[in-house]
Formats: sequence, C-alpha cells, structure tokens
Amino acid sequence: MKTLIVRPQPSCDLTCLELNKQGVATQALPLISIQPLSVAPALLSTEFSRSDLCILTSPNCVRQLHRYQASLPHDIHIVAVGKTTQVLAEAYFSKVLSPEVSTSEGVVSLLQPIVHHFKRALIIKGIGGRTLLRSWLSKNGLKVSCLSVYQREIVPKTELPEINWRNIENAVVTSAEQLELLVDYFKTEDLEKLNWFLPSDRVATLAKTKGLANIIVAGTMNEQICKAISRQTRKLNVRQ
Repeated sequence: MKTLIVRPQPSCDLTCLELNKQGVATQALPLISIQPLSVAPALLSTEFSRSDLCILTSPNCVRQLHRYQASLPHDIHIVAVGKTTQVLAEAYFSKVLSPEVSTSEGVVSLLQPIVHHFKRALIIKGIGGRTLLRSWLSKNGLKVSCLSVYQREIVPKTELPEINWRNIENAVVTSAEQLELLVDYFKTEDLEKLNWFLPSDRVATLAKTKGLANIIVAGTMNEQICKAISRQTRKLNVRQ
C-alpha cells in the first residue's frame, strides 16, 4: 500500500524520498506548481533596508531570494515559517528564528512576547494568503509591507498521473488549497477510506467539513510527517 504525497515540487519529491528511506511506498501528486515572479533588486533592497523584521513564509520564498542575494542584509531579524525554511534562510541571514508550529498561528505565538521590539515588518510570500499575519502585526503597531516572489499555478487534472486508489491507504496534504483541489478532482468514495496527514488544526477542520475522517495533524516538515505515519502504522499493527 502507498502514501499519496500532495504538495508542490520540489518538496513533493523530497517528502517521497524521506518516506521511502523509512520503508514507506509513496506516489507523488503535486497539484500546484510554483512559478517565480520577477522582483526589481532595488525594490527588494529598499524593502529590506526600511524593515527590522522579515517573515519568510515558505522554502519557496528563500529559493527565489537566492537570485537576489547581493541585495540581502545579513543582520535583519528573520522569522522562517518551518524548519526547512529556517535551514535555507540561515545560508543568507544571521538571525533566524522559527516557530514550533509551522503556520501563521505559530508565528504569532513566537512573536507575541517580542513584537513590541519591532517597528516595521516585511512579509515575503507567494501571491495571496497570509492575511492573518499582516492583520496581527498591524494591530500590534507595526507598519507592514508584503512582497510576493512567486505564484502558485494549479495543475490541470488532465496532466496528473493515474492513481490506483485501491493501492492508496494514506494521503499527506500540506495546505488547505491542495485539499480543496483534491476533493474537487477525485471521487469522494476514493478519499473517504484514507488516513489523512494534514498540516494544522485549521486544515483538519476543513477536511471534516468535506466528509473526511481518520485525520492526523502531522505538520509540514518531512521529519514530522515520517513520525506521524510511523506512529499510525504502529497503532494499526497493535490492533491487528
């Protein structure tokens, strides 16, 4: 039996690889592709220079910043959403923090005790989303700028690989948008029997509204996903 991995590339293949090392058979199903956006280096430099806090919302943000590394200040305070984002960011910045929970809510919890130290925040992200972060920072007195460095493009169903649902027992989905697409693309009866490994309580709640059960909140890091699937497998073995 296989675990379906639903996340954008290249993260999708990396998650498959990590699970394969643990003896878990996988099938990649990237429903969203990441397309870089061109940003003027002068604009990036200006936004960084007038900010004392920068939030990098995903590994894709850091991958796009690689093209502008000459414009990056090394001493700005960085909050990286997710450990993978943190590791990538530490190649460019000296002050990088990451919340324990890789969500906007996790960033809020991390910054709550120290937010009063900052005056202006720069959120680097993909097009759309992160309204919670912007709103919370603004309510706490910060001036907030957002800079989009990539966009997500939906992969048409006709371009997806064939899936033998009889061989799928688990599904890893790393965002609400991808869960919505998965439910829209495929038959409910194929999805209802799966164990769902989801990134947050918010996405878990969405899954329940779609009629899905057997939900485990696993996070988005490969290590978290591997541990969650391992725990679930042990539970099933004990019951048998």
